[in-house]
Amino acid sequence: MSEIKVNSIKGVGASAAAITVNNTDGTCTANITNNLSNRNLIINGAMQISQRGTTFTSAVNSAYQLDRYKFVNGSSGVFTVSQSTTSPDGFGKSWKIVPTTADTPSGSETVRFMQVVEGQNLQSLAKGTSSAKKTVLSFYVKTNKTGVYSVLLYDADNTRQFNGTYTVSNSNWNRYTIDIPADTTGVYADDNLTSLEVIFHLAAASGRNDGASVPTTWISYGGTASEARGHTATFADSTSNEFYITGIQYEVNESGVATDFEHKSYGDELARCQRYFYKWVTSVAYSNMCIGYAGSSTQIETVFHLPVVMRTSPSFSYSGTFNFVGYSPQTSTNLSNLVVTRSHTLTPYLRGTVSGSASGLVGEVRDSGSNDATASYSAEL
Repeated sequence: MSEIKVNSIKGVGASAAAITVNNTDGTCTANITNNLSNRNLIINGAMQISQRGTTFTSAVNSAYQLDRYKFVNGSSGVFTVSQSTTSPDGFGKSWKIVPTTADTPSGSETVRFMQVVEGQNLQSLAKGTSSAKKTVLSFYVKTNKTGVYSVLLYDADNTRQFNGTYTVSNSNWNRYTIDIPADTTGVYADDNLTSLEVIFHLAAASGRNDGASVPTTWISYGGTASEARGHTATFADSTSNEFYITGIQYEVNESGVATDFEHKSYGDELARCQRYFYKWVTSVAYSNMCIGYAGSSTQIETVFHLPVVMRTSPSFSYSGTFNFVGYSPQTSTNLSNLVVTRSHTLTPYLRGTVSGSASGLVGEVRDSGSNDATASYSAEL
């Protein structure tokens, strides 16, 4: 039997050992820098989560559809955004967009979607320091509209930008990679506010593309005319066009070669999304949302316990019909005008108006039986 005895293993020219061996008990310590868990800085990269619904006809400008992705339509075109089951091998869902009213953007018009990242999730990049890290953005795209598409990384804290492009030459699923250099200028704030916008352009008029060459480094923000440099694809010009994307990954990566996509469990990804948006939806008629108390003959009060701590105190909206059912004596009254009276990131305090006397009763705040009640809490960036 052969045996090798060493104190450490070190690369040629390296200043530190990759593996250090304890001479007493034989255990070792490895210097691992390419941690493969929790490396994807994009949330819902596999498009698994879509709490607001699955199909959004006439998608609203500057609004979220699938979780964590904001659609921005600055054109006269009309689009349907949906969560699709068309996907490459190893994925189950994708983000899909189709023009339902075609348009060729003019002036400074643009069609794009983005994910906004809070600064405290970006500290591993060491941006703005001498230790700043290189990163890689990768994603899978399938579209029948060939051409050059542009991607913009916008540093909102320091008004800086990096432009990248990828070229679609066929209608197959392809994985595209954009190698992003380190930026030693401008530190990302360590807070829960907007620091980075990762923007995918689908169509962009000349007012968004000044024709300058695509820079290979981070630069100071050059205004709207610099946002889509290199973009040539005219995706919005036909209702026959389709665009699918999934597997979006943004990672610290010194090699420039994207690692395999980091798949997360559905529950893990859902919880990450619920930090920014949560929607309670009745599952059957008379579903109970929470327990309430009638503090007067016309008002009920309740504390709703969110599933996770949200990014900030959320805004609140509801739809459908709720009622309040007292336990003893059992009585049911219609409930309206639900509002948050004391905001909180985990336990917002709600108040609503009831019809009929309910003073002193404890009971359920629930769907009225019409099976259409929803309650939404939003703390999006």
